[in-house]
Amino acid sequence: MPQSPYKPQSFFFNVPNELLALYFKQNQISLDLDWNTLESTRKSAESIFQATTKLPEEKQTKIDVDFQNINALACDGGIYALNNEAWFAGNNEFREGMANIDGLHAKSMWAFLQQESYWPAASSLLHAKNVSAGRWHKLPGLPCIEANVEPENIKLLSDKIKYYFKNQVGKGRRCQVDVYRDMKTDKEYFFASPEDFGQVIHDWGNDKLKPLAVHPAFQIIFVYSKQQGFIDIYAPNNNNHIKELQRIFAKVILGMGVLPNGQINRTAYDLSPLNSQHLEFDIDNVEDMYVIQLRLTLKNDKKRKITLEANPEFV
Repeated sequence: MPQSPYKPQSFFFNVPNELLALYFKQNQISLDLDWNTLESTRKSAESIFQATTKLPEEKQTKIDVDFQNINALACDGGIYALNNEAWFAGNNEFREGMANIDGLHAKSMWAFLQQESYWPAASSLLHAKNVSAGRWHKLPGLPCIEANVEPENIKLLSDKIKYYFKNQVGKGRRCQVDVYRDMKTDKEYFFASPEDFGQVIHDWGNDKLKPLAVHPAFQIIFVYSKQQGFIDIYAPNNNNHIKELQRIFAKVILGMGVLPNGQINRTAYDLSPLNSQHLEFDIDNVEDMYVIQLRLTLKNDKKRKITLEANPEFV
C-alpha cells in the first residue's frame, strides 16, 4: 500500500532523531536544537517542526520537498523499488545496509541520505505499481522477444510519440522516455513524458501571489513482459490514443510490423539466416521495401556502433 499523506509532525516522529540530525547536517541547516537531548516522542517531533518554521523560506521549501519524497517511499513498495534500483546498479552494500535498519521511515531516510539519485527510478516504479488494474490497457498474445532498449531505440520511441501527439492534437512538442526494469518479474517499464499544453499556476514568490506560465508533462507508461508476451499501457485522459501507442511501441521497441488493416503483426521471424555469408534474397515477388533504421558494429571495436535512421515524421 502507498504511504499516507505527508504531515511534518508525524514524519518527525517516525524518523529516528539521529537520521534527522544527519540530514540537517549534510544540508548545512541549523535548527538550534540539542539533538543529544531529544527523545523519540511527539513532543520532540513538535519541537523539531516548530524549529523548521523559523528557517528562511528557501530552506523550508527544500525540506518540504525532500521530506515528502522520503515519506512517499516509506512503504513496502517504496523500499522494494529502492532495492530494485540498487540491484541494477550492483550496489550490494546499499541493500545490505538498508536491510539492517528497522522501520520503513528510517529505511527511506537512510536511503535518501546514501543515494538520493535512486529516487526518480524508485518513485516511478512505485507509481506504476500503484495504478489500479482497471486503468491499464493490455495487448496480449505477443511473441516472447527481447525489447530493444538501446539509446537509439529509446530516442526513436520518444520521437514517434512526440510527432504523433504534435500532429494529432497539437501537444507533445518535446518528450522524454525513461526505462526501468523490475528485478523480480523482469518486466520493462517505459515512462514517457510528452509536453502538455501550456498552463498557468498561481505561485507565491516574494510574498506575492502571481500567475506563472508552465509547460507540464503528461504521462504515458508502457510495460512489456517478454515472459508473458504482452504490452500494458497506462495513458490517463488519452484512452482514444491507446491503439496507436500500442503500434508505435510494438514497431520501435519490439521490431514488429503493422498490417494493412492497422493491426499489429504478431508473427515472430527467425532472422538468424541473415548471418550467413551465402544468403541470397529472392526479390521476384517483392513490390516495395525501405530501411527505417540501420545499425553497424565496427569490426575491430565491438563497443562502437554506427546508426542510420529515417526521419520518424515521414516513416
